Amino acid sequence: AVVSTQSTGLMTQLEIDAREITVDKENPDASFLDLHMYMTSALRKSDVKAVGLQIALELMHEKKNKDVITGLKARTKAGRPVWKEVFADLDKNKKGKVTVFFCGSPILAQVINNYCNQFGFRFKAEKF
Repeated sequence: AVVSTQSTGLMTQLEIDAREITVDKENPDASFLDLHMYMTSALRKSDVKAVGLQIALELMHEKKNKDVITGLKARTKAGRPVWKEVFADLDKNKKGKVTVFFCGSPILAQVINNYCNQFGFRFKAEKF
């Protein structure tokens, strides 16, 4: 499929392309690429000050089937990721080899790399 990148961003295009490549014929919703987006400056759902905002974002995501913040189908999560839970979930649901691509601070790269080693995932870091 050809989609104009003028009307969609790179992440949207990646999400569209990933959905077109079905890895598991028995599970057409399975994708070879999972996007995990976090808004680290936002308060978590468990924080009383953020409950109203989180409920509104969830309702909008359910209604429009896309994230209000990014426009992606992948839901943006509020707060910092709990890496142990993220990697355990990836490990539980993996369908073959997992490679984690990372772009960010060298300190966080080391943390992510350690989790990749712990779970047997490949790690690729992009440095700018």
